[in-house]
Amino acid sequence: MPLLLEMLNDVVELQMQHPFVQNLITNQSVKFDVFLLELLVGPPIAFGKKFECPIIGLTTLRQSLETANHLIGTPTHPILYPDVLLPFEEPENLLQRVFSAIYALTAHLATVFYIHPQQNLAIEKYFGKGFGTVEQLTSNASLMFINGNPFLDRPRPTMPATIEIGGIHIVPPKPLPTNLKIVLDSASVGVIYFSLGTNVKTKLLSKQVKDILLSVFSELPYTILWKLEDEDLPNSPDNVIVSKWFPQSSVLKHPNTKLFITQGGLQSIDEAIYEGVPMVGMPFFADQPGNINKMVRKGFGLSFDIGSLEKEHFKQTILEVINNPKYGLNVKKASQLGRDKPMSGLEHAVWWVEYLIRHKGAKHLQSPLINISWWKYLLLDVIACLAIAITALCFVVFIGLRFAIWCYVTLIQRS
Repeated sequence: MPLLLEMLNDVVELQMQHPFVQNLITNQSVKFDVFLLELLVGPPIAFGKKFECPIIGLTTLRQSLETANHLIGTPTHPILYPDVLLPFEEPENLLQRVFSAIYALTAHLATVFYIHPQQNLAIEKYFGKGFGTVEQLTSNASLMFINGNPFLDRPRPTMPATIEIGGIHIVPPKPLPTNLKIVLDSASVGVIYFSLGTNVKTKLLSKQVKDILLSVFSELPYTILWKLEDEDLPNSPDNVIVSKWFPQSSVLKHPNTKLFITQGGLQSIDEAIYEGVPMVGMPFFADQPGNINKMVRKGFGLSFDIGSLEKEHFKQTILEVINNPKYGLNVKKASQLGRDKPMSGLEHAVWWVEYLIRHKGAKHLQSPLINISWWKYLLLDVIACLAIAITALCFVVFIGLRFAIWCYVTLIQRS
């Protein structure tokens, strides 16, 4: 946790010191109708006040971090809705429930007593003293865009100002480059697409892991497309094609693509579901374990731990997902459901941005939870009032009974 907090502070400084951001801070002539920003880092929220325009928070995650949900007034619960960074979607035992509750409490305390004070100092440093706190400025946000996918995530209550724009990055794929199209068209047995995304570098994998991957790939009858930042891959089998970049959505759309091996990035999983391609997951960090767990629970594929990779298990996992039709059927059904909606995620986002501009904000959609204290939300004042009333009633009854008994005993003694 301390390392994560320090990294967050470094991100704040790097972001705020960027020349473009500095120009926005000092420029007095620029005007905006609406300001969109990632709510993970607090200080840029001050731009809404500076430009006197509505703010739309957004996140590429399925849901905001629960600490952010608390700020924007989305109901939270550590058992029903564990934080998006936890590796489980629903606590299945007491240990996980305890862990989720402790994690939520720790994250909240760290946010209140460390992260927000640090971010408030950054706001004061870059925007001036008395400009406002993260809590005050965030409470003025009009909308929150989330990258939700109801066919992968559990449903949860949200407020009207929380807008689901899942699949916003999915656009009609472009035609494949000629050489790649020839490879895919000629792969009559099938193609496996292997990508670890942009944040996980394949060069960080150990030599042992790479050797296992190459050994398994060499024994498979499929053509392997491996997105690899370093195109120099020694001892690469003939059926493995390495490139620094592949048009992922176009590759997944091709009918010869049988499997997607992924690290579990949200956008990658969304694209695979949209194109109906089953997956094998190998998560590394952040929300990836949770995303892969959800994918497995939905029956879209299987996963394995990269830290305990074994050749035979990896090979059998790949063959099971490709050869067992249930995985393909499950993900194709989800694809059909995901496509059956009145408008795309992008069209949905555009409509709401224009709505916000037309009405100069959307304060009428704000959650009432923003303006309620935590002790009121938890009914602590009501519980205390009822406890006092019940205690007082019990005391009165007790005194009354004692008095009645005293009167009865006194009467008996006199008679």
